[in-house]
Amino acid sequence: AGIVFSTAAFAGVYSGGDGSAANPYRIGRADDWVELMNTQGDWGKHFVLLNDIDLSGITLTPVGNSTTMAFIGVFDGNSHVIRNAVVNLPGNDDVGLFGCLHFPGKIRDLGAEDLTITGRRRVGGLVGISNGGEVIGCHAAGSVTGSTAGSSGDIGGLVAFNYFGSIQSSHSAVTVYAPIASGNGSIGGLTGYNWGTIRSCYATGPVTGHGTVGGLVGFNTAGGTIVGCHASGLVTSDYDAGGLVGQNSGVVANSYSTGPIASKWHVGGFVGWNNQGKVFHCYSTGQPTGSSSVGGFCGLPSTGGNYADVGNFWDKDTSLLSGSAMGMGKTTAEMKTKSTFEAAIWDFDETWGINENASYPWLRPVGAGGQTTWSADLNHDGRVDLEDFALFASFWMTGGKIPADLVRIQGGSFTMGDSFGEGDTDELPTHTVSLRTFYMDSREITYQQYCDFLNSALAGGMIFVSGGLVAGTGNNLVYCHTFTSSPESQIDFTGGVFSVRSRNGRSMVNDPMVKVSWHGAAAYCNWRSKQAGRETCYDLSTWVCDFARNGYRLPTEAEWEYAARGGLSGKRFPWGDTITHSQANYESGGTLLYDISSTHGYHPLWMDPDPSSSPVGFFDGMLKYKTLYNWYDSVTSYQTISGANDFGLYDMAGNVMEWCHDRYDGYSSGPQDNPTGPTTGSQRVCRGGSWFNDASECRVAFRAGLAPDLCSLVCGFRLVLGD
Repeated sequence: AGIVFSTAAFAGVYSGGDGSAANPYRIGRADDWVELMNTQGDWGKHFVLLNDIDLSGITLTPVGNSTTMAFIGVFDGNSHVIRNAVVNLPGNDDVGLFGCLHFPGKIRDLGAEDLTITGRRRVGGLVGISNGGEVIGCHAAGSVTGSTAGSSGDIGGLVAFNYFGSIQSSHSAVTVYAPIASGNGSIGGLTGYNWGTIRSCYATGPVTGHGTVGGLVGFNTAGGTIVGCHASGLVTSDYDAGGLVGQNSGVVANSYSTGPIASKWHVGGFVGWNNQGKVFHCYSTGQPTGSSSVGGFCGLPSTGGNYADVGNFWDKDTSLLSGSAMGMGKTTAEMKTKSTFEAAIWDFDETWGINENASYPWLRPVGAGGQTTWSADLNHDGRVDLEDFALFASFWMTGGKIPADLVRIQGGSFTMGDSFGEGDTDELPTHTVSLRTFYMDSREITYQQYCDFLNSALAGGMIFVSGGLVAGTGNNLVYCHTFTSSPESQIDFTGGVFSVRSRNGRSMVNDPMVKVSWHGAAAYCNWRSKQAGRETCYDLSTWVCDFARNGYRLPTEAEWEYAARGGLSGKRFPWGDTITHSQANYESGGTLLYDISSTHGYHPLWMDPDPSSSPVGFFDGMLKYKTLYNWYDSVTSYQTISGANDFGLYDMAGNVMEWCHDRYDGYSSGPQDNPTGPTTGSQRVCRGGSWFNDASECRVAFRAGLAPDLCSLVCGFRLVLGD
């Protein structure tokens, strides 16, 4: 049962509410949905579904479109279902209950059952195209038909086109159909085309198309990631057909497929064509049939060397195939034996389970209902108690306004500065600081995130490009460099479009944004605030920050150090008193007693061949593979130690330094409450150390000051929100 709201006190708009996060518009009847459908001005607001509603007999059009206005609000299904929706637009693109979902838009805990969706291209049961949006805890059942699955003709049971979006804990039981002789679109039981993240999802319906058809995803691109998913529906195609993925150029891990696959060529029990993709710890049991390039696990392998096939299996008995382009074939008896998979280093502690000699491996997080079991320890204190419940209640009642990539930092007091006497004089005197609660990015802002800002800002006239330098319209201050002005920048500007370059064959989309000034970081904060429907904090002419506003901003220096310490008192680093290359990207000199790395100099993985940053969050305690990251060193795998602190923040020591809000000056003695730094000064504070700095400069107390117009190779940033 969901939350029940009384509607007796409401009249007029919807069934109540004002569209804010605290008081979302109530959708309690079919008329409310029609009002939402016809009111573009509300597509950036918050909504909650009060109960199941039936849309039988209503002529429907999608909520949100890619031409005039996308849905950028929050729709909370409250675990209820929309039934009998019919959207019949065979000549239209971007068709679904929601036509276009755009960042920061979110749809969560919504079911759509007995639906009939018909469109031309980018047709999905729930969403046509998701451009950076989030779909969490949703499901769809019914039928989805694309009348033209040609170029960009992607069809999916839940989301047709997932572009930098996130789909989590969701499933589809949809019959997905695109006419057989209709072009080269991507067709999938859950998603047609994935350039985002799909986690803990599954699909059970039959999927039929011309080419690039998968039980879960049609085409998983080089920017796509699929983790902890499975599919069981019949897949029918002419080519590139797989039980889970039709064509894979991205990453697939800890997933499986069980359905039959019928196609002419490039047919695999798991993946039809693994086109430079990386597949880790997956299996298939379905029977592939075709006339050419048919394999138990994979039909057509990569022709180059930039792919991965790690710990994958298929059932030789059920597939009736003894050969495959990838994976290892095993008998049914072997596939139901734990030791088969343990030999390939499968994780049976947290990821997989198996009933020995009775079942294939099953994914622990996903139960029969397709719901993911997430940790209830919301404040990461090792206990589940009333404080966690209070955090959950606060999150629910605010409409989920805090994005999942932000970590709640509970306010408190700490000793700021160098308590070891090892640093420079600017780290003294130590002093007590008290802070209110705030939220901080778990990772540094990436090249791709900043690139999205640049393209949006250019289209909106907020920036201009001159000689490869990006500057703010109106203030003429440089925000960042492009590759044209500085070969050290991985931002390209060609044909009026910003994009992220590759560095010596390694994609840099997930590396931290550098060659960005303090002004460029503050401008990004304002843009993110506008995207989220929040107040902007910075005046881009005076650069004064209004801390009373609810938008994104840079952390104060005190907030940064408090967060970096992760609740530990009197320690050098976010996790303790020593540091190694296994947990951070820095320059190891080998002379400091607390630098205990077995490798010295710059980090051996990230030489490229010159030293550089590493992908954000790389040091997470997991075993990493060279085939996935294409690092410089010749080692094929690398075991990391988690570099996250107890707050869940990554890269607070090393990788790149981070801009803080404060102007740089010496410390004042005496206790302080929520300090925001000096009011004057020519430099801004940078914290955290970088790949270029030695261990002493990666300590949590280390400070540096840089001119705010400097675009440094070793300085990036992350964001905070007030509570």
